[in-house]
Amino acid sequence: MPNFPETNMDALIDRQEHEVKEYEINAIEELKKCKKGKAKKEMEIFQLQQLDDIKTMHRDEQDELEEWLENGGAPDTTPEAEVEATVFTSKSIEESKKIKEEEESIATIAAAAAAEEAKIEKAKKKRLKKAAKLDEIEAIKAEIAAGAGPNLRQLEIDSILLQLKKVSSNDVDTPSASTATATATDTDHKKQLQLYEIESDGNCLYRALAHQLNLFHKRDTYTDQNFVGLRLLAAQFLRSHKDDFEVFLDLDVDIDNSGNSGNSVDKYESYCIDVERTNGPKGPIWGGQVELQALSQALNRTIEVYASDTPVLVLNPEAAMETASVNLTGDNSDIGDGQEKPLRVSYHQHYYALGAHYNSVIWK
Repeated sequence: MPNFPETNMDALIDRQEHEVKEYEINAIEELKKCKKGKAKKEMEIFQLQQLDDIKTMHRDEQDELEEWLENGGAPDTTPEAEVEATVFTSKSIEESKKIKEEEESIATIAAAAAAEEAKIEKAKKKRLKKAAKLDEIEAIKAEIAAGAGPNLRQLEIDSILLQLKKVSSNDVDTPSASTATATATDTDHKKQLQLYEIESDGNCLYRALAHQLNLFHKRDTYTDQNFVGLRLLAAQFLRSHKDDFEVFLDLDVDIDNSGNSGNSVDKYESYCIDVERTNGPKGPIWGGQVELQALSQALNRTIEVYASDTPVLVLNPEAAMETASVNLTGDNSDIGDGQEKPLRVSYHQHYYALGAHYNSVIWK
């Protein structure tokens, strides 16, 4: 007799198939519990080895039963044996269905995981490609810079600083009558005029002038937050002096900064509205010489504009030494000390790549 209960080959094979399928079901459940990565891979290898051992044992059983039958052993063909074989076969069919469902579920999970990994890998490649492109751009910039000669931004700054140094030491004639007073009263020989960087957001001209005005308030800290008031003041002055300023503006455009058509809205008024705005569809409109002239008259202050390789631009040099000033909210309260001192700003064409920029000029 063999070392197992079956004496019928069909019954033996049914039992062996049942064992294999039962092991596969349990193996799938165990794999689900494993986290992705090395642990799951090691479990899969271990299960394959165990399954191979089971199949090897089954082959040995079949060889043993076959040898026993060849040596005269009689297979058990009783009805009970046939019923048992039928039961095994029925169970095997059900278990096969279950295994198939489990395999399909695992395949779905694996496909989703593979898709996610592919997505992550694609994003990684995209990031690397972008980084490589940025590196390439920086390399090109460096190559261009290496062969482009001196930095235009720095050359411009150096030129303005040299101009400020001469004014500070009074080596040249002062740009305006009020500057002579300012040089004697608001500094000493140990200080000189320097650039004070202003934020670049489309409001730099107004921020620079607001910063200058706040210096004469004798506040503990510098601030440029009241630039909004200067925008309003400039727009009000432009409206009330249209005949003086309209000729200097290029208003031959169909659409203003707010998106209004020039055919339905007075272009000059649209321009004044843009001057007032700190934002809009195209961002804040930049201030220039027209707004500088308007503010110098509205504030009754001399404004000096320092630029590279050009004489100092002096606006409203005849500003009254003592006058009632208009403050940034529109009433007639006094601005504070230093009414006779000029407001100093610097004009840069190469400070930023986006365009012109204004900084404040201070004693330091």
